[in-house]
Amino acid sequence: MNYNHFFQIFEGIISYRTIGDPQTPAIMLIHGFLGDSRDWEEILPLFPEERFYILVELPGHGRSGLDSEGSMPSCAERIHRLLTALKIKTVSIVGYSMGGRVALQLASLYPEAMSSLALISSSLGIENEHERSCRACLDDGLAEAIETKSWPDFLDRWYRLPLFGTLRHHSVYASLIKRRREDHPGTLASALRQLSVGRHDYFDTVIRTLSSCVYITGELDKKYVAIGSLIQDLNPKARCYVLSEAGHAVFLEKPVEVAAYLAL
Repeated sequence: MNYNHFFQIFEGIISYRTIGDPQTPAIMLIHGFLGDSRDWEEILPLFPEERFYILVELPGHGRSGLDSEGSMPSCAERIHRLLTALKIKTVSIVGYSMGGRVALQLASLYPEAMSSLALISSSLGIENEHERSCRACLDDGLAEAIETKSWPDFLDRWYRLPLFGTLRHHSVYASLIKRRREDHPGTLASALRQLSVGRHDYFDTVIRTLSSCVYITGELDKKYVAIGSLIQDLNPKARCYVLSEAGHAVFLEKPVEVAAYLAL
């Protein structure tokens, strides 16, 4: 697969790069919180070459700027305008964690643009309004910690969370943490406030209406295993896979298996 390492900036905010022939089916890859487009480089060589890949970087992440009045809907709207600018009418999206929630927001606003959706360790949001409000407050506190504490110390604490237990012992971890240390904590904190799971809708209706949906997570990430079961209940056509001996970042830990289940 030929990589295009030239990044472009759309509307002064969204950084993206493309790989492949724009005349072939389009696939957009959206990373998670703290990530950037380089997170896909382990799994990309396992994907079919006869596709047009769009690797976007969420606001405040990677090379992307920050929308001062950003929100989950405005982020999804901007990505849709990017697709329009690229003359892409329908797209398959693979979204990891926060990126999956952005993809769900996009499917909610522009269902006609979504040909298929694959979620990797992503939630549907929070159904209960009080719990949603509490989570927004928790994320605000986390954002403040990012802004005020030592960045290397924060990263160390973050990746000691149980859901990343297996990732810390994986061969990709050293290069991943090196990239993370180069990030800008201030913009990441602002992005967390804007894209917090406590500040967007609950996307159960979106899941019910999808004609093509894949959900993948690791067996050690129990919360997201349960979300996979919920998705299967909401949409019996959804294909849900739980990979053994893997945690939240399952696409980094088990790229061969994840690529096979995505079947792009």
